[in-house]
Amino acid sequence: MRHYLRQEPGAATPLARIREGGGRKGHPYLDIIRKAFKYRVYPNAQQEKGLAIQFGHARFVYNHFLAVRQDHYKAHKEDEGKK
Repeated sequence: MRHYLRQEPGAATPLARIREGGGRKGHPYLDIIRKAFKYRVYPNAQQEKGLAIQFGHARFVYNHFLAVRQDHYKAHKEDEGKK
């Protein structure tokens, strides 16, 4: 195991330090390393068509279940016990 993966027994995890407001110099996010990668794709015509279909399906599913949640909220927003 590499040294940066070791954790002392009983030591607070980085997420626990964030919840407690800890971290270096009291700042909660200085212990977290964030990385991002950007990728560019250059699909050919057949791949573009396939991606358009897949994104269309994903959009349909997202919008369907968004509508389900919105309808559920409208139907139950006045229920007792939610306040």
